[in-house]
Amino acid sequence: MKAEIIKLDIIDRLLKIRNTSSLEKLKKLITQLEMESRINESLEAIEKEEVLSIEEFKSSTEKWLKKKSIK
Repeated sequence: MKAEIIKLDIIDRLLKIRNTSSLEKLKKLITQLEMESRINESLEAIEKEEVLSIEEFKSSTEKWLKKKSIK
């Protein structure tokens, strides 16, 4: 619940910003934070061995392509 309150507060404050350069800086910062979050999630998945081998990924992709081409 606390995360939702923080998000709403950020949105409210963001709506009050009028300076385009400030908005561009925030956009870049948000992108950087998103990428860092993805990196951390990926590293955690690797540590927990929640990843596919290249062979498994290739097989899964081939099955998906075949299924998609049938439609």
